[in-house]
Amino acid sequence: MRSNLTVKTLDRFIGITLGVIVYFCDSLKPARRKTHDCRKILLIKFCCLGDAVLTLPAIRALRHRYRNSEITMLCTPRTHDIYEWCSLADKIITFGVSGQKGKIELFGKALLLLKILIALRREKFDIVIDFDNYYTLTTIIGRFAGAPVRVGFASPGQGRKYFLTHRVNYTGNRHMVEFYADLVRALGIDVSDKNIDIASGVSPEKIDFIRKFLRNKGYDSLLPLIAIGPGRSHNWHFLRWDEEKFVKVAKELHNRYNAMIVIVGGKSEREIADRIMKKSNSGMMINAVAMLPLDLLIAMFKICDLFICNDSGPMHIAAGAGTPTLAVFGPANHVRWGPYGSMHRVVRKNIPCSPCLFMGRMKNCASLKCVENIEPEEVVSAASRMLEDNDLIMKRSLK
Repeated sequence: MRSNLTVKTLDRFIGITLGVIVYFCDSLKPARRKTHDCRKILLIKFCCLGDAVLTLPAIRALRHRYRNSEITMLCTPRTHDIYEWCSLADKIITFGVSGQKGKIELFGKALLLLKILIALRREKFDIVIDFDNYYTLTTIIGRFAGAPVRVGFASPGQGRKYFLTHRVNYTGNRHMVEFYADLVRALGIDVSDKNIDIASGVSPEKIDFIRKFLRNKGYDSLLPLIAIGPGRSHNWHFLRWDEEKFVKVAKELHNRYNAMIVIVGGKSEREIADRIMKKSNSGMMINAVAMLPLDLLIAMFKICDLFICNDSGPMHIAAGAGTPTLAVFGPANHVRWGPYGSMHRVVRKNIPCSPCLFMGRMKNCASLKCVENIEPEEVVSAASRMLEDNDLIMKRSLK
C-alpha cells in the first residue's frame, strides 16, 4: 500500500507541475474541437479489472454513436481481457505500468511508453477519452497523443484538468457507471442503456464445459450453487474480509440449503483458497481459483445462484453477468463502487468514519472496524434473504 501511495504522490506532483505548463502553452494557440467529424478515437483505461467492467455501458453508447470511426483502447494487462472479450474496440494496445522492479526494468518501461506515445501521435486521433479517475499519467498520454478533443475527470487536486478540453466533475455520490457515462455525455451522446451485460457472448459450449467441470468435482446440478470470492489484489488487501468468516458463511449455507460452494479468484489468491479448503468439510466445496480464464469465469457465474465476495473485480464481473451478488464492504464507498443493479446487495457497517477510501487514499486506521466488525451471521442472513426472496433455490430445478 505504501509503495502504491508513493507512486500516486509522484504522479500527482508531476501532473500538476507539467499540467500548468501545458495549459499555459495551449492557451496561446487557437482551439480545434470538432466532435461531429470523427475518424479515430482513443480510449484510455489503466485501472482496474472491475472498473473496466463499469465503463462498458458508456463505451457501447460511444460505439453506437460513432459506428464508422476507428476506436483504439489503451489499457493494461489488468483491464485487457475485459475489453478484448467485449469487442467494442477495433484495436487494443496494452501497456504494463506495474509489476516491474529495478532501474533497468523501469528504464525499459519508460522506453516502451515513449514508443507508444510516438505511435499514438502518428494515428492523429480526433478524440481521446480518459476513463481513469485519479492517475494523471493517463491524461498526459492523452494530451501528447495530439487529439484536439480530450475528455476526462477533473479529479480534485490531481492536475488532470490542465490536460483536458472537456472536464467532467468527479464529485457527488453516484455509481461509477453514471460517472463513466458522464464522459461520453460530455460529447453530447445519450447513455440511456446502462445495462452492463458481459454474459451475452457466452456460448452454450462454455456453459457445458463448466457444467462438466463441476460434475467432475462432485457437484449435483439439482443442488444450489453458491460462489465465493474471498480474495482481493495485494495492493488492496485491506478490503478483504476475514477468510475464517467466509468459511463460517460457507458452512452455514451448505448446512441450510445443501448448497455446493465454489471458490473463485486469481493466481494471487491460491493460498487463501487452499486454507479455506482445509478448514471446510470435504464434499461441500470446490476450488476453482486460478483455473478459469475470463470467458469460463463468466460462464461459471451464469449458472451460480449467488456470489458472495469482497469489494473486487470478480464482484463487478458477476453482477455484469446477471448473477445475484452479495458484497462485503469496508472503507470503500458502496454507493460508487458496489455491484451495479437492483438485484445485488451490500453488507457493511454504518460507522461515522466509513467510507474513508477516496482517490486511492484512506485514513490511517489503527483497525479497520468497518470490515472487522461485520459478522458471518449478517452475511448469512443477507444471503438467505436473497436466495429465498428471489426464489433462487426453487429456480435451481429449472436450470
